[in-house]
Amino acid sequence: MIVPDCMITRDLRDGVGLGPLGSRGMTTCPSCAADVPLDAGAVPWCERCDWNVDPNPPPSPRGPLARWRRRRSDRVAAAVHARLLAEGVGLSRGRLAIALLATAPVHLLTLAVAAGGVWLVVSDVVTPWLRVPGVVLAAGVLWLVVPWRGSSSTDGRVLTADAAPATFAAVARVAEAVGARPPHTVVVVPEMYNAFFGAGRRGQRVLWLGLPLWNVLDDGARLALLGHELGHDVNRDVRRSVPMVLARRSLKGWATLLDPRGVRVRAIAYGDELAATVNLAERAALWVLHGVHLLVLLLAAGMTRLKGRAEQPAEHRADLVAAQVAGRDAVLRLLDSLLLADSAVFALVAARNAGSRDPWAEQRRRFEALPARERARMERQGRLRLQRADASHPPTHYRIEIVRAFGAERGVLGLADGALPAMDAELRGTRTAASHR
Repeated sequence: MIVPDCMITRDLRDGVGLGPLGSRGMTTCPSCAADVPLDAGAVPWCERCDWNVDPNPPPSPRGPLARWRRRRSDRVAAAVHARLLAEGVGLSRGRLAIALLATAPVHLLTLAVAAGGVWLVVSDVVTPWLRVPGVVLAAGVLWLVVPWRGSSSTDGRVLTADAAPATFAAVARVAEAVGARPPHTVVVVPEMYNAFFGAGRRGQRVLWLGLPLWNVLDDGARLALLGHELGHDVNRDVRRSVPMVLARRSLKGWATLLDPRGVRVRAIAYGDELAATVNLAERAALWVLHGVHLLVLLLAAGMTRLKGRAEQPAEHRADLVAAQVAGRDAVLRLLDSLLLADSAVFALVAARNAGSRDPWAEQRRRFEALPARERARMERQGRLRLQRADASHPPTHYRIEIVRAFGAERGVLGLADGALPAMDAELRGTRTAASHR
């Protein structure tokens, strides 16, 4: 994922920066008395002292632990940014190998349960009255711990190569240009300013495209978006590798299965020696269960830490892959659109609330008509907020600096033959359907 996960709701009203444009005036900054230009449809703010740059700041994290995590994430992001600027953005094969080795115990344990179930079916050693319950137990465990139900959509429309040949052809060309494996599935999500690439059901590669984001991008930025997402496969992103994704899902199943909460031990019936022995055995088994559950949680925490160490460099590497494909300026336009996420989302919401016959065209018109000062304010706001997609992503302005420092000036793929407009025409049908939801 490379952009803020802004979910659009129909009950939002027109936001700042969406009104009619054209009129201008001047006012005085109440903080430093500097002259402040006024643009209709834009927030007044002061370039000298940053007055009103962020008129509606997001709420602070609740609780000391959440605030500590946020401060720590900001420190890590700044340290990674400084290191990459000094040393360059390289690919750590050793970290990938360590992460994949960490998944081995999880998959081996699951395979051991499956092998045990098969052995119970074919073996004559175990008596039938024990064999059937054993097979049922193994099947139940596998149902919980094997990620049968991996996500294949996010409340979106799943496209097939037959229904959207131009989309799959364009994505395949980008994948070939960057050396990535093309996705098995493309999912178009109408209510998400977002895009990401990862493992779906049965480990298939899935590309999710959020329509609100796609709609406001030009062809060059769209090419950069595809290059970025497929770049995660080129870099063998630890977070998105199929073994890691499946192991993390499997660990959730094991944690649920082995959770000792809810297990009750019967009280000792004094005077009944057998009951006391059974009770002690139950307590011992419960403590063993607590220990195994703790081991599962520790393994999950270790995987989360490995994932966290790989997150921010992986996003920077994907940005540089996007620059190789689409060129530096196209990637910068894509990243600028992330800083303008609020305006893009509000533009679509306002168009829907106004009853526009084509809210997607109206969203694009409003987005393109944002005054230059409003764009500059939101870029400044993003820098002050350390705006990012989520805690796993670098702040967007860090990404911009890395692309400016290391991004290829010219891309190797132009798709000037109309491939992207043809893809957009296919996606236009999903936009039309989404408008009537």
